[in-house]
Amino acid sequence: MPKTYCSICTCYLEIADIRLFGCGHGCCARCVLQLARQACPECRRPFSQDDPHGLHIEILEDADVPEPVETAVRRLERVLTGTSIEVVKAAQQSLQVLADRLGEDGKVDAGVLSAAISLLDKRVAPLLTHINNQRHTIRELMDTVDQGLPLDRELKTRELRRQLKRAEEERDRAQATLLAASGHIAAARDDAFAHPQVHAAVQEKEALETRLIDVQRQLKVALEHELARKKKNPFALSAVQRENQELKARVAALEHQLQDYPGHIDSGLSTSSAQPPTVRRAHTLKTPVADRNPFKRQRVTSNMASPVKRSRSSSQQAQRLAVDDLNSDDEHESDGVDLKTPPRLLALGTEVVSEDEEETRRMFIGAPKSSSSSKSLPTLRLTSSARKGQLLLTKGTPPRMRGRLF
Repeated sequence: MPKTYCSICTCYLEIADIRLFGCGHGCCARCVLQLARQACPECRRPFSQDDPHGLHIEILEDADVPEPVETAVRRLERVLTGTSIEVVKAAQQSLQVLADRLGEDGKVDAGVLSAAISLLDKRVAPLLTHINNQRHTIRELMDTVDQGLPLDRELKTRELRRQLKRAEEERDRAQATLLAASGHIAAARDDAFAHPQVHAAVQEKEALETRLIDVQRQLKVALEHELARKKKNPFALSAVQRENQELKARVAALEHQLQDYPGHIDSGLSTSSAQPPTVRRAHTLKTPVADRNPFKRQRVTSNMASPVKRSRSSSQQAQRLAVDDLNSDDEHESDGVDLKTPPRLLALGTEVVSEDEEETRRMFIGAPKSSSSSKSLPTLRLTSSARKGQLLLTKGTPPRMRGRLF
């Protein structure tokens, strides 16, 4: 099928692909869409958007006449109006067409072809020069970049080396200071140990530390042993606790009773002129104790004659005399039995039976044991704290028989 030539892209196209303007010129449909403004590229005549239209013709086959070489050269001159890549490509296509025609009929004038080639050289040479210049510029920029990277790297390396050098100098100074301090400390230690007193003090300190460790170990073992013993015998511990509570309650009750009855301190004194105002006799009998239970209560019994009331002044005087006699260190004899000094704090006219793990003592104060009123005397109980001078009266003791602690 016959083809035509586009005046813009210089491509050979089918006749059906050509679009004509109102001025009679035309181009391919693709170039019409790419026109920057609506004007004919040949005569610059404006046209509307709907103006380009196709060409509907029918061409016979024998009418296909080859284009003359002169026409191709003129088209080549028209195309080479710039130095862009597209123009060079179009000129290359035109030259290719001329070469094809030359091979077909061999009638192309050598002068015409030389003129076309020279024209192409004129158009292409500036473009090639520009390309070479751009390549040279690009190469210089690349060299500059390549030189700048090592320079930056070298600057950073130098800075790091300076910092490393400063750190090494500081480390050397610190090591020198440490060595000097270590030397001073060692010298001071040698001087201190060389002194006899300091050396003795150090040895004493070490001995005390060793002894302290041993004592702590012994205390720990003793504590563990005591805890194990208490765990094995919990009833004895409970009994001791209950006994202590009862004793505290009785002591409080006795102190309250003694405060309520201060006038009966001389209830055990006799009016007989023959009887002295102090202790008449105190028999001490030593007998073995069958039961050696340390938690057993001590017992106090009263065995004295019926009291006779006396004046308060005479009673106080008698008490002072009794205290002096009781606290004396002289020993008394009665019926061939040695009598020792009774406890300091006792009630007059009271028989005290004190039981402990070693002996039993009976002490009579203020009246003989063979008194006729011994049946009516109350029984008093004395706990293990009686050795400290505490006397507890049992419940039901008549007020006239209640003693008072000296």
